Parts: sequence; C-alpha cells; structure tokens
Amino acid sequence: MTDIWYSKFLVGETPVEWLNSLGTSVAAALQEDSSCTEPAVLEVGAKIVGPVAFGKNCIVGHGALIVGPAIFGDDCVIGHASEVARSIFGNNSRAAHFNYVGDSVLGSNVNLGAGAKLANLRFDKKEIRGCEKLGAILGDNVQIGCNAVLDPGVEIESGVWFAGAHVPASDAPYTRETIKKYFFND
Repeated sequence: MTDIWYSKFLVGETPVEWLNSLGTSVAAALQEDSSCTEPAVLEVGAKIVGPVAFGKNCIVGHGALIVGPAIFGDDCVIGHASEVARSIFGNNSRAAHFNYVGDSVLGSNVNLGAGAKLANLRFDKKEIRGCEKLGAILGDNVQIGCNAVLDPGVEIESGVWFAGAHVPASDAPYTRETIKKYFFND
C-alpha cells in the first residue's frame, strides 16, 4: 500500500495491526490534511459517523452508511445502501450497492458485486486471529461476485476473482488454485 496517500499513517506491518490502530491512523491523516474530511460526492440519505478520512474523488451513494474509524484511498465508491464499518479501502475500490464491509482491509482495485457481505463476527463469539471482530483481507485486484458471503477472517490473495457463494474461513489465504479446486472441482 505504498502508493496510497494514507499509507504513511498506517501503524504496524500487517492488515490486522492496521485495523487495531485505525483510530490513530485516521486521526493523524485528518490532522495533517483537512481536505480529506469529506468525499467528493455525498448523495442524499448517506450518513457518515466519523472519524473518516477520504482520498480524492470518493463517492458515498444514496442510503450508504459509513461508521468510522475508516479510511479510503482515491476514487473509492461506497454506493447505494452499502455499509462500511471500521475498514480500510485502497485506491479505486468499490462497494457499489447493497454491500456490508466490517473490520476489513481491501487493497486497490477491489470490486464487491451487489449484495456481497464481508462478515466480521463469529456466531460463537470466538476470536478471529486474536481479534473480537475481523472481516476480510482482500489483496489488490480482487473481484467478489454478487451475493457472496465471506466468513470472518477470510484472506484472499491479489488478483483472485471469485464468482460468488459462501466463502468459508481458512487457515491460509485463498489462491487461484485453491478457489478453483474448492469451488469448481478443477
């Protein structure tokens, strides 16, 4: 994430560490640059409960809800009826409509299809990688299909396209090979 405006504010080496210190990172970004306090477009009915820091040209669509702390790279879209809570988005990443993204890290150029959900809390309330809540960690150029549900703690490597369905938690990141083997029996 070195080419993203907010990368210098992230505390720690791993996405989980970034999430654990997200409040500090957002506060530092907002203190240094007051222009990142508002998205370029904030449509009617959208609500932002801060603190939230936005890169350039971000769009928050009608009926969207963002609950901070959260931080967005340039050209991000949080679209119609999507909810984002305590998350980090890389440049040009999109939760365009009817999405839920909680306690997650999305790399750059990530697209969530309509209705995709990144769950962040286990039903049995057990920890996820040492955290009470942890959503998904998605690398750059990941595409998640419509109505996909990712279990808490799912990690998907850069470049993976997942057509949709339920993605169970795994001890290792999903790769192109494991996605094909697990979901398509190739």
